[in-house]
Parts: sequence; C-alpha cells; structure tokens
Amino acid sequence: MIRLLILAALSAVTVAGCSSTPSAPPPVATPAPRVGTALTMAINAPVLTVRETIVTRARQRGTAAKLADARSVVLERSLADTPAALAEQCGAHKPGRIVRIVLSTIARGARTEVSERRFIVDTDGGNCPVTLTDVEAADGTRSLADLKAQAESQGIQR
Repeated sequence: MIRLLILAALSAVTVAGCSSTPSAPPPVATPAPRVGTALTMAINAPVLTVRETIVTRARQRGTAAKLADARSVVLERSLADTPAALAEQCGAHKPGRIVRIVLSTIARGARTEVSERRFIVDTDGGNCPVTLTDVEAADGTRSLADLKAQAESQGIQR
C-alpha cells in the first residue's frame, strides 16, 4: 500500500512537470550600461605639474583653458552641431552651445587624482551632464593616459 502511494505521488509530480503551463521566457539581454559622467586616473606627479600640463595640452589643440578654482581646470569649445546620441541626452542643438570639460585635480600625497566630467552648456543657462558611451569613455581614458605620461615625464625632468 505504501509503495502504491509513493508511486502515485511520483506520477503526480512527473505529470505536473509536463503540464502545458508556459514557463517564464528566458531573460533578454540588456544593452551594456553607459559609463557615468566622470573618468578618473591617478598621476604620479604634483598637482601644479598636472594642472600646467592640462592647460598646455589644451592650448596646443586650440581649446580655451582656464583655472576655475584651486582644484579645477575648465576646457571649453563651441559645438557646431549636436549628434543624435547627444541630443537624446541634452536636447536639440541650440546656437551658441558649447562642450565644457571639467578636470578636477586632487593631491593624494605625491600623486594627483584627476577626474574628468563633460557637460553641454547652452546660452540660456542649460547645463547637461554628459553620460559617456563606451567608445567615448575609452577615448577619454586614452586622453587621460596621455596626460599621465606627459605630466609624469615633466615631473621627472624638474
């Protein structure tokens, strides 16, 4: 009798597993998240050397550079048009729109930590933080690596 009950229970479980109730759909792949608004890199050089290097590199490229405060260098350039991906984040193009890159420098002993944030600024006062795509983040990281190499080599020469 016990065998019969066990066999009946096993049969019920097996049949229940074969029922036509739809199972949950497999998970759908989601796109890779975008990188936040800041990139960061540690540079083995004093803060003043790093800041001077940032300004020199910007001026060599024809970009306006100014020291915003004791910790930040601001780079600005005009934006002739707004690519579609950027328009999704910050709205349609407006005349006079600029790209503002803020490079903050923080002394960490003999090293300097540099963080880069990008903004779209409109003449009406709109200020939109830019979320970087993977490609933009990779380009920004390469640029910070170039800054690191140049600042560290200048630190050695001094």
